[in-house]
Amino acid sequence: MSESNEKPNPPMDGLERLLASVPPLTPAQQARREREFQAFVRDWCKDPWNAEQAALHGEGWLRACFNSAALAYAGGREEQASQPEPPPSVTGAGVREG
Repeated sequence: MSESNEKPNPPMDGLERLLASVPPLTPAQQARREREFQAFVRDWCKDPWNAEQAALHGEGWLRACFNSAALAYAGGREEQASQPEPPPSVTGAGVREG
């Protein structure tokens, strides 16, 4: 019987398990994400400060901004969806002024 010099993989932590469970993007999803990123960059860099920062820090900084904005947008949508509908407004019916 021959012995292998390979060491067993250490157990995965929670983050590694989560990342391993996420399927890779399809080519169509990758193309859509890239189009959305390019549109974000065009809009984001209209602001002179953002354009200056993009020139200083490069594409990695822009992608981090894009991901942050996407997460904030998704979080806002999730929060909005979980909010109960507000009660109908009352227009002062039955209130006397005096």
